[in-house]
Amino acid sequence: MFTDIFPRKKPIIGVVRLLPLLGYKDYPGIEKITEAALSDIQKLEKASFDAALVDNHTHPHVVKSTLEMTASFAVIMHQLVEKSKIPIGVQFLIDDPAASLSIAKVSGASFIRTDFFVDKVKTEYGVMKPEAKQIVSYREKIFAENILILADVQVKHAEMLDKKKSISTSVNQAFSAGADAVIVTGSWTGIAPELEKLTKAKKVAGKNPVLIGSGLNIENSKELLKISDGALVGTAIRNESRISFPKAKKLIEQLKKNLKEEKMANNELEGFRLIDLQSFLDFEEMKKFWEEKGISGVHFGISGHMNLTWYGQKDGEEVVCQFGPSLQPYQGSDLQGKESYGYFHPEKYVRAKEVCKTAKGAGIPCPDINEAGYESSLTRAWCITQKANGENLDNYWGEMEEVGKLKVLHEFGGFLGKLHSIPTNAHTIQPADWYKTRFDQISHNLQILGIYQHEELSVIKAVVLPPLIKNWLPSKFTLTHGDPLQKNIFIDTEKAKITDVIDWETAGIGNPWADAVLGAWWMSGECGGSEKEYEAFINGYNHGLSDKMLLLDINAAKRMNPYLDVLWYLNILWVRSLVGDNSQTERRKGMVEKILNELN
Repeated sequence: MFTDIFPRKKPIIGVVRLLPLLGYKDYPGIEKITEAALSDIQKLEKASFDAALVDNHTHPHVVKSTLEMTASFAVIMHQLVEKSKIPIGVQFLIDDPAASLSIAKVSGASFIRTDFFVDKVKTEYGVMKPEAKQIVSYREKIFAENILILADVQVKHAEMLDKKKSISTSVNQAFSAGADAVIVTGSWTGIAPELEKLTKAKKVAGKNPVLIGSGLNIENSKELLKISDGALVGTAIRNESRISFPKAKKLIEQLKKNLKEEKMANNELEGFRLIDLQSFLDFEEMKKFWEEKGISGVHFGISGHMNLTWYGQKDGEEVVCQFGPSLQPYQGSDLQGKESYGYFHPEKYVRAKEVCKTAKGAGIPCPDINEAGYESSLTRAWCITQKANGENLDNYWGEMEEVGKLKVLHEFGGFLGKLHSIPTNAHTIQPADWYKTRFDQISHNLQILGIYQHEELSVIKAVVLPPLIKNWLPSKFTLTHGDPLQKNIFIDTEKAKITDVIDWETAGIGNPWADAVLGAWWMSGECGGSEKEYEAFINGYNHGLSDKMLLLDINAAKRMNPYLDVLWYLNILWVRSLVGDNSQTERRKGMVEKILNELN
């Protein structure tokens, strides 16, 4: 049942606090409470949290809910559940599990948290007695057995009255009484549980989930999540009482890094083997390669879809070192022995180095690629690059004011316009029929993965390809960027000004129209965006062009976006499935179907 709600390994649940409910003198109204909470939940969604727990944290706390508090909480929760993409849970503080369950039942929430399940404790609000039997009985009474009970054991802010009762006993009692997971906390909000206490809890829990209920942060996440099965996080991702998207995003990025390192240590990097379509490589051998290049303090950092990324220092400066699959266009086999396409080139980083140099000459800020080449023993292209200046736009986009967003988009559009005004010759990697070639590659791999049947893809191809090919500029090949997306842009956050543009390894030769519309895709496609943002980018693009033959008509670009959306959804379905992430497969297939229905 737990994995039905939390299918991903070691789920991270963000804690969202409501503004004062009905009954408090500073109650701001249902609309404002809902708006603030939904904003926090959307930040958690964008940061890739697995779920959100919503609680009332207004002082002075009450031990049990009042009628007006329960009613207002239920109305708010109904709207939050309806508008959220991740599972939502509820906790009425100080602790009223019956109120939490009733709110969850009528709102469609997925779980509750309760502090006093099997332990008798003393708090500033008095003695709290265990209520496990009553809670489970009430859940059955209201036919809410599908709602999970996440139960604290020996909870924070409380003194155990039975001093001899061990954490192991509490955990055993909680699961025996009907808890779906137990929560282990430190002594206070923001304080992590002791490792010994957490270890004992997990040992007695066995395969049952043990969650961290306080104190998880970037610094201790690796150590704590080695033992536990997930965590609830609040303090580490807030600015005062509201969720901070940059903090939430950085925490999830750290957790992903921890997981990659754990898989490396256990020789479990199936994702890299699938992507590279090659046998698993010794990471120590890769590290040694960088050290021989004069890189000190070498450590593995993050992985893009197609690259292995390392960090270190050379000549006193921080550098980023990358390996990338570098195979010629070919047909090979994946781990299941099925045919799959790859289309990489040994000289990808050498080419990128020249593109960066030209881009800088055109006034586009980008880190220098200091060295680049091909390592035959590792069958990989490699490069050593300056560290990007500024902060990653993807981490700040959710909290930027509209004027800052429009400024950055206009500036980036102008950069692409300058780059696209530099002509070059066509290349074998991007032939004149690029759209058809790309669709055929994606289509082939989606059939192998069992995501689509041949007949389904034939229908999609008949709808999508003709308009794209019709608008293709076969005589126009220019220098292009790689993936003109938020994650590849760095900014000065105070000035809302671009400081660096990265990810040039898949750049070089391309069709300018396709690259420009892709740049606008993350405003009109999966990520959404406003009309003003879309126009800011395209106006900036046209302003930056010196080759006015490439001018983009906003309305024409909008008409073409649905077709490009379909192509890119199919591409994402393929790439994400290759690395074992099928969590959004049905949703993305649904989006493809929705767009096709609208086009027809």
